[in-house]
Amino acid sequence: MLQTDSGSTRLRSLSPLTITLIYLVVSVIWIVFSDRFVAMIVSDPGSIASLQTFKGLGFVVITAALLFFLIRSSMSRLRRSNQLLKQAEEKLRVMFDALTQGVVVTDLNGKIVEFNPAAFRMSCLDKPAELFGMSIYDFFTPESHSELTAGVRHTIREGESGVIEHDIIRPDGTSFPARYSSALLKGTEGSPWGIVTLLEDVSERRKHTEKIVYLNRVLSLIRDINQLIVQEEEETALLAKACRRTVQHPDYNVAWIALADTDGLLQPAVHAGELADYERCLQEFGSERVEDIHPVVRASYADSLLATAISMPLIVHNQVIGAFSICSANAQAFADQEEFDLIEEVSQDLSLGIEKIRKRAEAARHLAELARRNQFIETVTDNLPIGLAVNAPDQPFEYINRQFEAIYGWPAAIISDVTEFFKHVYPDPEYRHKIQQRIMSDINSGDPERMVWENIPIVHQDGSEHVISAINIPLPEQNLMISTVWDVTDRNRAQQDLALRARLLDASLDSIFVVEAGSRKFKYFNEQAHKSLGYTQSEFMDLTLDKIVAPENLSALPQNISRVLEQNSAVFETVHHHKDGHNVPVEIHAQKVDINGQTFMMGLARDITDRKAMQEKLIITDRLASVGELAAGIAHEINNPLTGVLGFAELLKEKTLPADIREDVNTIYSEAQRTVKVVRNMLTFARRHEAFKRPTQLNDVLTETFLLRAYEHKVNNIEVVLHLSPELPEIKADPAQMQQVFLNIIINAEYVMRESRNGGRLTVATEVAGSKIRVTLANTGPAISPEQQKHLFDPFFTTKPEGQGTGLGLSIVYGIVTSHGGTVRVKSAEGQDTAFIIELPLDPTVAAVQ
Repeated sequence: MLQTDSGSTRLRSLSPLTITLIYLVVSVIWIVFSDRFVAMIVSDPGSIASLQTFKGLGFVVITAALLFFLIRSSMSRLRRSNQLLKQAEEKLRVMFDALTQGVVVTDLNGKIVEFNPAAFRMSCLDKPAELFGMSIYDFFTPESHSELTAGVRHTIREGESGVIEHDIIRPDGTSFPARYSSALLKGTEGSPWGIVTLLEDVSERRKHTEKIVYLNRVLSLIRDINQLIVQEEEETALLAKACRRTVQHPDYNVAWIALADTDGLLQPAVHAGELADYERCLQEFGSERVEDIHPVVRASYADSLLATAISMPLIVHNQVIGAFSICSANAQAFADQEEFDLIEEVSQDLSLGIEKIRKRAEAARHLAELARRNQFIETVTDNLPIGLAVNAPDQPFEYINRQFEAIYGWPAAIISDVTEFFKHVYPDPEYRHKIQQRIMSDINSGDPERMVWENIPIVHQDGSEHVISAINIPLPEQNLMISTVWDVTDRNRAQQDLALRARLLDASLDSIFVVEAGSRKFKYFNEQAHKSLGYTQSEFMDLTLDKIVAPENLSALPQNISRVLEQNSAVFETVHHHKDGHNVPVEIHAQKVDINGQTFMMGLARDITDRKAMQEKLIITDRLASVGELAAGIAHEINNPLTGVLGFAELLKEKTLPADIREDVNTIYSEAQRTVKVVRNMLTFARRHEAFKRPTQLNDVLTETFLLRAYEHKVNNIEVVLHLSPELPEIKADPAQMQQVFLNIIINAEYVMRESRNGGRLTVATEVAGSKIRVTLANTGPAISPEQQKHLFDPFFTTKPEGQGTGLGLSIVYGIVTSHGGTVRVKSAEGQDTAFIIELPLDPTVAAVQ
């Protein structure tokens, strides 16, 4: 059965062509070999005929059997094919109805002849029957019909349309985005009869795609901001660029970042976007305090340009330092949680960027501070007035400052090794051995008191000899030794110089002392200071400045001290009181000195007893000279009328006169002669002589005159300003008389400035004025009244107190100047310098050239 079934199965599986070939082969074999086979087994013709009959019947039976099996096989295959076709059709219908994509079958004119449920649902019609017979063109806008027709033609021509996306219009007017592809349907003869279209609603896909694109923009924003975080080194620049990059997103109109100040108030730091939009966003959505900041999306309906905004805190070290905010005109912006999370990620990245920059800045500040401190330490150690070196015991120096090199006079490269140090610094072998043993013994003792060495001679690289002092400071815990050294060569020399100067000061004939300004106690004085007033050194040390000033001069002491302190220096006269009771007139040269915040006065007191006596003699001499000048003036004044009297008397004597009149004339003449003798004696007393005029350079005369008064000017704090013309020609004049003229004017000016201002300025100028030389002597001080100017050159007229002037000085000036053919005048007014102007004639030849 198994074989039969197997054979039957194999037979049923044979194709009609195979069965026909088998039948043909069997028939040919039967016809060709059956007769031979009969002849071989049967020789009787009758039997042969019978067998021929049976052979025919057998052929018919076999042929019938083959035909039976052939027809049976075909029918079986047909039934199975129909069954499979029905099953396939059922499966296809199930699949057709189950497809989520819409399937629409149209004829070649676009009429819908078949569709699946998905396509019906897409149409949003109430009944499926409504969809049958509708044209595919009903689902497209009239503007796209031509495009649809072209697509249909392309499908008929090519067999398929490819994938197309287009908005489908429903009968109710709504639309949806669809993706479809079409294929040509053909009949059994191969002729096209319709078009099948596979339709897919891509609304959700498009939403997802748009969302992906939208989120990709935010991701791109995150990527770009992360690149900025990597690249930027400055916080403000990072935040500004982040805002500018944020508003490149199509839906983000304004972005701004606010940072908290010290009071926790948010202050806008940077922004991007239109200024007007930014100001509206800030007003609508801006927070004022740090505690107001938390992740939030806010909506506004007041202004369509400010539909939504999002604010995210910027957190550094778990502390809110500010807010990152974005404003959008899109009302749907930030509504998606993924977008919200991405914006939050942007704010977190910005927070990390700020933290990185601040950490970097803090690190840079720390490094800068460390570098500054190191530089400070190096600067301090290199600029210490002492040498400094550090080393471990029996090891080369690890650090040597510049002063260490300079003091020892050898480069660090040479003396950094201890052995080389002793070899070069102490070149004498015997002394080197001695000092090295001493120093190493002191160091090995560990006793800091022994590690102090004073006045050690050393030799520099240039061969010069110096003296140093040194102290070593052991640091046992660090196993280090600090070596300090300072050059005492100059100090020793200074001490020697100081001792020498002290001896020189003690040898001075003037008293020199230093007084503390506040207490007026003596801080230093030389031997002459205490010896000149009869005190011992210890006695003088206990005195104050008040004790050595004569009682009658004590009232002037505060004023003199104030002058020194205010003007930094002063020269004045006072009287010191000797221990034995007599007074000593002195001239004080005082100088203000500030030392370590304390003010001292250094004074030099010169005994002017002899000078005072000489001045008294000079005053007497000056008075005698004044008397002589007066006598000479009177003599000249008398000579002029006396000459007339003598002349007329001689004329009268020659005339014939009565005896009594002649006697009177002779009396007149003899008395006049006697008067002439008196005048001659007065001239002899005054030593008057005719001026000896010679070529004279007035600039030289003025210079010499000021040299004579230089000391007085210095003492009385008078500034001399000379404007002497270098082109000034010589004139014929008596140099001695001209010097007297200038000297008298200068002395008067000195008196005025000394009495009125304790000093002043004396200005002298020379120039050529036409045919004359003009000399102007001007001094500061009070003006001379117009009334006084009228009598200024009168003999015996003076503005000085009684006993201080003769009133002849300017009259002598007037006489000498006029005797040289010149003029003298005074120019004085309040607020201006008082000027004496002298004009002397030039030599005619020189005047012509001028």
